[in-house]
Amino acid sequence: MATKRVLRNTAPPTEPQSELEESWSAWLRGTYARYWYVLFCMFVDVVVGLEIYLRIAGLTGVTLMVVVMVALVAVQVHIYLKAWGAQGRWAPLED
Repeated sequence: MATKRVLRNTAPPTEPQSELEESWSAWLRGTYARYWYVLFCMFVDVVVGLEIYLRIAGLTGVTLMVVVMVALVAVQVHIYLKAWGAQGRWAPLED
């Protein structure tokens, strides 16, 4: 007579997951503030660029606008990297 086949269902072990990966203050500094910083920088870039373009006419205004925008973006990127870069003060934690 044939024997019955027994199936055993063994699920792979799962790691316990915490409900909150990080605290609210860490999320506020690390993620929320970073998004607002980028939006603020884009707003400042647009306003400064348009003001220079409107106040100084001709090729001089366009040239000055480009030079100021490059310098402004360089400063903004430097500040961003100091705050949220790999070695930054509010850098996201790696697993």
